[in-house]
Amino acid sequence: MIVVTKRPITIYQGQESRWNAGYNPIVYSLEATSVIDLVKYNILLEVYEFGSDKLLGVQKIKPFLKKLPGQTTYSGIINFDVSAIVNSFLQKEFNYTGTTVNQKDPGSYIRFYIKYYERSYNEILTTNSDGANPVFAVAAANQIGYKHGSNLAEYVPYASDITPKAKYLSRFVEPTYYVGYPFFLSFIYSENIAGISMKKQEEELDINRNIVATTEQSLDPSQIRSVNSLKLRENYTPLTQYVRLAAQTGVAITDTYVDLGYVDLGYTE
Repeated sequence: MIVVTKRPITIYQGQESRWNAGYNPIVYSLEATSVIDLVKYNILLEVYEFGSDKLLGVQKIKPFLKKLPGQTTYSGIINFDVSAIVNSFLQKEFNYTGTTVNQKDPGSYIRFYIKYYERSYNEILTTNSDGANPVFAVAAANQIGYKHGSNLAEYVPYASDITPKAKYLSRFVEPTYYVGYPFFLSFIYSENIAGISMKKQEEELDINRNIVATTEQSLDPSQIRSVNSLKLRENYTPLTQYVRLAAQTGVAITDTYVDLGYVDLGYTE
């Protein structure tokens, strides 16, 4: 018998995050018990895209199991890292059309699940599907030693208010917007806020960061369960030197200042 004992899902301040950085290890733990013939025993794991059921890749492993004192069968924990499979389907495509305030960013994320089989050589003994527990991988990476491992828990908006607020997937605290060129920020439009309306709020600030104007616009809820691009309103007056951009439900994504045409000294990319 074999069961999933751990999935790449994190509980963060009482909220569930199924979103993972695709360029970090994405690990499932399975427990095998009551294995009789260790010589013939092996496990086959398949990764599928959720929704389309497209097969993304396969892993086969001959696990190291032990026979505990007083037992006649073998048992043990087997870890599978599926990141190499899923990240081969991730790519950052800057194909935002700019026709809507927010839009899915295809290629920058994938939703998937696993199937796993116990086998005696090539004969299948048991067939199992974890399709009821899909998770996400994003074209992103966390720093080594990050407290949530590969999980993007701090970048996921939740239905309940938490502190600190969720973060954009932007690399910079204050990215620069160049007038006349397209500009958008990426964020996770998570399944946790399904059924809750979202809006984009822009606060235009002068050189002293005093508010000179505020605008709001509803987000398209059909783009949920995906990485989204969030577009600036643009066409600002010369008085506007910064824009504070937030996506809000009542739970807001962390404010980000967007500097109009200014690059810090020592800036590198």
